[in-house]
Amino acid sequence: MRKKLLYAYSVPHDSGNAPCVFNNNEKPTELLTLSCCKGGKFYKNKPNRFGGLRYHIGNLYMQCNNEYDFYILGMYKNEFLYFCRITDVKEMEDYYSQNIYNDRKDFIYAYDMDLSYNKQFGVNYIPHLVRNNNNPLFHPKEIKGSFNKQLVKDLIGKYVLLSDKFVYFGDKSPQIDFLKNYLTKNRTSLYPTCITNYDEIKRNYVKSELIIKKILDWLNKEYNCNLEQPNIFCKKPHIIIN
Repeated sequence: MRKKLLYAYSVPHDSGNAPCVFNNNEKPTELLTLSCCKGGKFYKNKPNRFGGLRYHIGNLYMQCNNEYDFYILGMYKNEFLYFCRITDVKEMEDYYSQNIYNDRKDFIYAYDMDLSYNKQFGVNYIPHLVRNNNNPLFHPKEIKGSFNKQLVKDLIGKYVLLSDKFVYFGDKSPQIDFLKNYLTKNRTSLYPTCITNYDEIKRNYVKSELIIKKILDWLNKEYNCNLEQPNIFCKKPHIIIN
């Protein structure tokens, strides 16, 4: 029997871009993607290799998706924003090279062999992607003569997480009081928050399965939702960036 593993995190801004379920015309799609934000960090003014939520989930998915199902719960200001089971993982260069995704709000990068990021930081592992002109106010391009670290943080997340089995509430997000016994003291994340290796999976999946069952039971009872298809219970995210 397949085991279940939950990642949970606090979404600082719900603008419809991360996660993304809308196209550029603000129309809902049947796919949820997490392709930017939740990437890596800088250390001593250099990108700290690959890292962040997308990288850790994507890396483990590649290693053991034949044994585990990976779930993500995104919370926004103590609200239940989205919940999904990951059904595919792509490297960013793959995702942003495919025209089938280019009408999505999060399609903000383009493949380019320009190594300017690499030259800037003296590294060679950052994907060959540059900011395109789509959705220009979200993670805007670097200003001439300066450099935007946010773009590099995106890129060192390495992976795009995709799901066609999800629920997204947007600006209709309900409270998550039914999970309060599993929340950390600051009520922003669940235990475990981010599992980064196979040994941690083996130690934590039982607690994950308990929480996932509670969430699935609640969705079925309150929304008649079984997570076997895309479910969007809103017309827009909390914030519209125009």
